[in-house]
Amino acid sequence: MKKFVLALLLGAAVSLAAAAQVRVGVADKCPETGGCAADANYLNALMQAGLSPVVIPDIADSALLSKAVAAVDWVLLTGGEDIDPALYGELPDSALGTVNARRDAFEYRLIGEVLRQHKPLFGICRGMQVINAYFGGSLWQDLPSGWAGSRNHRSQEGHSVRIVPGTRLHALLGVETLNVNTSHHQAVRRVAPGFRISACAPDGVPEAFESDSLPIAGVQFHPERLLLGGETLMMKVFQNWKELCGN
Repeated sequence: MKKFVLALLLGAAVSLAAAAQVRVGVADKCPETGGCAADANYLNALMQAGLSPVVIPDIADSALLSKAVAAVDWVLLTGGEDIDPALYGELPDSALGTVNARRDAFEYRLIGEVLRQHKPLFGICRGMQVINAYFGGSLWQDLPSGWAGSRNHRSQEGHSVRIVPGTRLHALLGVETLNVNTSHHQAVRRVAPGFRISACAPDGVPEAFESDSLPIAGVQFHPERLLLGGETLMMKVFQNWKELCGN
């Protein structure tokens, strides 16, 4: 069944190529009920930016996963549940939320294949966090209880972030501060080796990072929601993914 679904998705990628040359592989969020799924906000934002989203399903067959990654131009890891702290060498905290072991395992396998093919990789919210964990960084399992000086990042009010001069994010957006949304209680704690922070919240929580040598970047906020809400600056994030990831 999964092979059949993948064939349909890859077929869709080829047919969509006529409408847009850039194909984005959106990682399956691995719902607990089974099957394959992706949140509509990410798909709609990508299409609004003129890109062709293609969902990459959780598949065990490494050859099929390789074909799925080969069929897209870059890969997007999206938001979702907490990440198992065992992946960064910690025991679960009492404030840890729901984890999705199937998704953790799939995204690790997917990152490995993306690296093998040297495709650009971009992470949003959980996506940034899982990238950080994969490359040897750690997370705050729960900001409110772990970092006394942090603000409420689960608030829907949003906040400003400071973009670090000299980073690719700064070069792309051309601004020093940015108003963003916020919807998370975990965040990057120890930045993975080979990565640098490219934006910070007022309380010091990393809001974006990028690799020094690999075509990889991530943001903690949700540019897809901002874009769909009318924030035109976010169009640059999606349309200039190569520059943002350093490819």
